[in-house]
Amino acid sequence: MTVTLHGFTPYVTGWSGAFDVPFPHAHAAGRDLFLVIAARTPSFADGNLTAAYDGIGMTRLFQANCQGAPGHVIALFHLADPGTKTADVVVSPNGQSVRSMANWACQISGHDPLDPLGASAEGPDNAWSSGFTAALTSESAGSLILVVFAHNAGTTADIAINAPLTKHGYLENSGDGNGVAAAFGSVLEAAAGAKSYGGAADGAGYAGWMAVEIRAGSGPPPVTGLAGQAYLM
Repeated sequence: MTVTLHGFTPYVTGWSGAFDVPFPHAHAAGRDLFLVIAARTPSFADGNLTAAYDGIGMTRLFQANCQGAPGHVIALFHLADPGTKTADVVVSPNGQSVRSMANWACQISGHDPLDPLGASAEGPDNAWSSGFTAALTSESAGSLILVVFAHNAGTTADIAINAPLTKHGYLENSGDGNGVAAAFGSVLEAAAGAKSYGGAADGAGYAGWMAVEIRAGSGPPPVTGLAGQAYLM
């Protein structure tokens, strides 16, 4: 099977502090929900983000704690097909003060329904830079690579995502000099193996990145039941 990104809902917050952040997302049946988050955090503070959609808790597949002054927490969450509906995604910092967050609620199909996360990598701590290079060794052809680069809205106005990645968007909290600026991109893997992905902001600052593989499935897509639970045919 081949993993397909059907679309996404982008949302950026202002200074959210320790409060939950809701935003609406319209979902179509037959697709799982994958949530990508890039949160700007206080200096050298690991985060503990959680997320839910329509009151159903999402599974955190990966979280990169790229500490800095300030730092970034970049995470990937998953929920099996919740059906056709419009409801709120709610992201909770769980008491951790968050300066702002960039979010992409993605609709994806064709992945391994029981074990969707393949290879993963994250940026180093205390990284002051304008660009990034992410090395990742993918596990299967047909998988989807997602890459997020998070930066400082006070020193950058845009972020370039280099080919072969397709840049899907740039979000920033322009009202906060220490707010988040983040870009999100993806590429479909033609063959498994070691790859390198990169990009650059138009200014230097404390930065963080996450690169993850959404592993391709090997059989028919799952049938979903109540509360988005997946059942294999």
